[in-house]
Amino acid sequence: MLERADKTSRILDVKYFLLLRSAADVGTPLDEIQWAAVLRSASAFEMYRKQHGRIAPGNIVNFLLLNPAFPRAVLHCLNQARSSLHSITGTPLGTARHLSERLLGRLCSGPHVHRRRRDHPGRAARVSG
Repeated sequence: MLERADKTSRILDVKYFLLLRSAADVGTPLDEIQWAAVLRSASAFEMYRKQHGRIAPGNIVNFLLLNPAFPRAVLHCLNQARSSLHSITGTPLGTARHLSERLLGRLCSGPHVHRRRRDHPGRAARVSG
């Protein structure tokens, strides 16, 4: 699950930092085509279109990062990893006896997931390693 979350975040990274050549391209047909390609890369195009209709970058980012029902969304993957970890350790969800449970619980704690990863870049690596 952590690998899937990493893949989704890398797909968004590529869009933001490599594909769009200048800020002047934002909102152009090229930008829209690239956002559709991002959704297809994450196998998210159909589900996104059913939920949101038109291509809107903010909605796409939220969908790929924070949608708890989409299997390739970062938050969904982190929640699944947390559930699997608790199944392995036998610790009930909502409690944490191990460092990995506490760290993964923090990563899953809501819409500030991205801010926490930026503030603590080693946190995801410590959970998976």
